[in-house]
Amino acid sequence: MNKEELLIELNPKQKEAVESTEGPILIIAGAGSGKTGVITKKIAYLVESGIPQENILALTFTDKAAAEMLDRVNKLVGSTEDIIITTFHSFCKELIEDNILELKMNSPLKVIEDTAQLVWFIKNIDSFNLEFIKVGFKPITLVEELRKIISKFKDEFVTIEKLENYIENKSKEKLDLENYERLETLKDILKVYKHYEDYKTKNNIIDFGDMLTKIYELLKERPTILKKYQERFRYILIDEFQDTNFIQLQIVNLIAAKHQNLTVVGDDDQSVYRFRGAYLTNISDFRETYPTHKEIVLEQNYRSTKNILGVANKLISNKPDRFVKKLFTENEEGEKVTVSELINEEEQSHFILNQVQTLLKNHDYKEIAILVRRKKDAQPIIDAFDKHKMPYEFVGNSDFFREPLIKDVVSFIKIASNPIESNIEIARVLQRKQICIRPVEVTRFTRYAHKNKLSLYETFESIKEIDVDHDKFNHIKEKLNFIVSEKTVVNLPELVYKILFEIDFYRYEVSLDNKKNISLLNQFYKFTVDYYNLYRNSELEDFIDFIDYASNFEIKTETGEENNVIQVMTIHTAKGKEFPVVIVPDLVNGRLPARYRSDKFEIPKELLNGGQNEFDERELH
Repeated sequence: MNKEELLIELNPKQKEAVESTEGPILIIAGAGSGKTGVITKKIAYLVESGIPQENILALTFTDKAAAEMLDRVNKLVGSTEDIIITTFHSFCKELIEDNILELKMNSPLKVIEDTAQLVWFIKNIDSFNLEFIKVGFKPITLVEELRKIISKFKDEFVTIEKLENYIENKSKEKLDLENYERLETLKDILKVYKHYEDYKTKNNIIDFGDMLTKIYELLKERPTILKKYQERFRYILIDEFQDTNFIQLQIVNLIAAKHQNLTVVGDDDQSVYRFRGAYLTNISDFRETYPTHKEIVLEQNYRSTKNILGVANKLISNKPDRFVKKLFTENEEGEKVTVSELINEEEQSHFILNQVQTLLKNHDYKEIAILVRRKKDAQPIIDAFDKHKMPYEFVGNSDFFREPLIKDVVSFIKIASNPIESNIEIARVLQRKQICIRPVEVTRFTRYAHKNKLSLYETFESIKEIDVDHDKFNHIKEKLNFIVSEKTVVNLPELVYKILFEIDFYRYEVSLDNKKNISLLNQFYKFTVDYYNLYRNSELEDFIDFIDYASNFEIKTETGEENNVIQVMTIHTAKGKEFPVVIVPDLVNGRLPARYRSDKFEIPKELLNGGQNEFDERELH
């Protein structure tokens, strides 16, 4: 596709954004204004203008967004093997691997994911020797907060040395009780921080924050390496710029400093990742860093009707300190936004159920989205759907290890590890729907085991003496014996792979075309591989122990989005998605937005590297 063809169907502002290739450019892209199309066409435009592909770098925030961008660019210009279109973390990981010797690290790199981090913190909490922070009876929340503050330190590039110096200087001051307690808390956090960094260094492990901090340090301290990347990436494009944090911004500024062909696309109205450290002053910082920048505002919305846009404009106009834009659309007026006032949760759930049943006359299940703040808020609606056999799936953080299917998989792993002690797990296996064993037969089998003081695993040897379907029980016996024998000859991922395939987990879910369950199985296998890459020499019992710890935490459940089911999801998960029908429950005080709760641990303002917003956290909330 040539340059002229790329500009067809673009409105004047979009066209200007695509054609502006040189120098720093800030594109403020309102919701539904076609920003993904603008970015992908701009990349294609650069290629068609003769810019070598290896000189183009495009960064975004999720693997899915990067894959979509790459796919779109491929369709426009054919092969894009030399263009880097990826996430910030994947880009930095690649740079680490390119400079592994300079960073004094060993290959291959081991990356610790969020869940593994939380497990490490909770397993080691007693060795931190906390003196001021109270652990309490259930340390789950404390562990999550400790991980969060250390992640924030990385985002703000607060090193151990910097934190130590701050504590040392602050200790010399005369402090009131509140500031004294803050300092004592920081001392404990420093212990945890040191402990965690030591563990990673000794085991050649990095986390997602390290990917950024190590590259930032490398580029700052090694001018020759920085120069190499400045020459290579002469054209840089950043998507979702409003969600960048301090250190991401610094890495981009360093690489872009020489040629300054930097295009950032964002919208301050859409900064939903504040809880992940999104840096609220990045758009104003961009203007200060690049005073000669060009600014283009995309205000034409292609997604929504006039009525929906009217409500959105009216609501967002109350947001303080925003870049004022007025979205407009040439779409139809559309139906009015419905506001329904209901007495309580029960009535709200009943109302939503009735609405959905009416909507299904003209819509598929998957075209309906229900957006909530957190899963707890969705529970009454989910209960109503369950009661009326409405197909749905929850998208967001959930109890992954409490999913019945995952419990089944873990049961087989526990049986492989110790079959004699796995009575509960074997009983669970016998009750699986696809095995088709009648409950009365399971009762006879377990009663025989109890009467003869046998484990359920041993009872399979006496199956001829029990009034059950011998073929079915012998089939299960063979499967269990196979898994038990395999554990000594294959590694952990291979064992789990055999369980997923030899036990017919995949085959059964594929036969039902159950995309959600297929996705859960894929996610469990990935979880296994991630664990194995970290702890290659551990025993099967250690993996089971790890799962037991991990089950304390909610994990983001990946879904097969093709499922024709109602989408119940958190607002954060909904970012970037589109649905013909959207229902937002709980628009009441204290629910949406939720009540303001400050983080348990905060970084002192003196240690923050980013520019400070004039509003405090409560006002921003």
